[in-house]
Amino acid sequence: MKRLLPYAAFVAGVLLIIFLVAAYRRGLKFFAVATAFVLMLQVAIGAAAAITDAAAANGLHVAIATLVWSGVLTTALLALPRADRASESARLEMQKTPV
Repeated sequence: MKRLLPYAAFVAGVLLIIFLVAAYRRGLKFFAVATAFVLMLQVAIGAAAAITDAAAANGLHVAIATLVWSGVLTTALLALPRADRASESARLEMQKTPV
């Protein structure tokens, strides 16, 4: 069972990259690139955690995994079509209101 873990991580990473490429093509460039960067950072830290078996590297690997999950969730939610209008991706906008 322990031998299958690297393959499972590889498959999950490939699926995440496919998802992020699709999100990039839909116009969510910032979130897709940011999440891909954090994913690459997690892979590097995970490799360091596997080689050194240091507690700090393991903890940092889990912490960065939380950032990856947050980026994937944000990208997925913004990619959902809006229910109150015609089918288009949601946009994150800030409006200035007079004070």
